[in-house]
Amino acid sequence: MKAFIVDNTIVEILVPTAGFSITDCYHGDILDRCIDTPANAQVGWVLNEEGDWVAPPAPPRRWSKDDIRASLTLAEKVKWDNDSAPEIVTVKKELETPATEEVLTPLLEFLVSTKVIAQSTMTAILA
Repeated sequence: MKAFIVDNTIVEILVPTAGFSITDCYHGDILDRCIDTPANAQVGWVLNEEGDWVAPPAPPRRWSKDDIRASLTLAEKVKWDNDSAPEIVTVKKELETPATEEVLTPLLEFLVSTKVIAQSTMTAILA
């Protein structure tokens, strides 16, 4: 399989039309700018220092307000939906965009410390 590489990363894979070879489908000048990659390689894979093609690490998980609400108990959902505590309003404001675990954990700890949610709820959200 031939692929365009930029900064040791596959940015495009050349795929011949069914029934044709890659040289039938692409000009030699284009093929000269590509390199051979494993058949299972995908766009985004990186050539590491050992010379192996590897998939990039998965992006960090992110949680939205809806993701958090889904793990709340019924009583906590009532508080969450009605913004019945100023801490909830603050956390919702901080979650205008989905948050990584690094950002979310202190927010959840804040809600636990102010008794807005239970520790078990925090554990369930982060699971």
